[in-house]
Amino acid sequence: MNLSRKAVALAAGTAAVLCVPAAAVAGPDQKISRLRGSATITYPPSPTDTVRFTVDAYARHDRPGPNPTASWGTAHLRHHFAEPDVTVWYSIKVDCLMAAGDQAVVTGTVVDASANGQALMHTRIGFSVADDGRRDLVGFSGGTSPYENDSPALRKCTAPPPFFTVREGGYAAGGAMYW
Repeated sequence: MNLSRKAVALAAGTAAVLCVPAAAVAGPDQKISRLRGSATITYPPSPTDTVRFTVDAYARHDRPGPNPTASWGTAHLRHHFAEPDVTVWYSIKVDCLMAAGDQAVVTGTVVDASANGQALMHTRIGFSVADDGRRDLVGFSGGTSPYENDSPALRKCTAPPPFFTVREGGYAAGGAMYW
């Protein structure tokens, strides 16, 4: 192929790419939010403990607004207490994810737990992330409360703001802003 035919072919290919609508390029993922990652956090209430939260959560947005049409995925919370030397873990079935930019909130119900974590079976846990790239922040709640006479119930897609610093690992939040 000579140089002028190559130039015509390149121009035609470039024009074809530029004429594709943005929606076609984005595909079905334009209405999908996600939060994925795993990290150990700095836990000031007990600095010698190791707390790790792993999440792989998704949400679909079929109509405008922040509330997802459907959410799915899994999460895993593991807390190793230095004193006494014991580990508690929870497997969580995601029931709601809301993500906007670098912020995300995910909730789910405990579906499996270590023997010493059975008290939280079928309890909703809330988890929030600020995906800062270099130094993510995490917040979580559910199951127990430090406040007297507080209800343990937690609504879908609710969690405290992220306030614990990630010590190792990180999260990637992103996806749909379907307004």
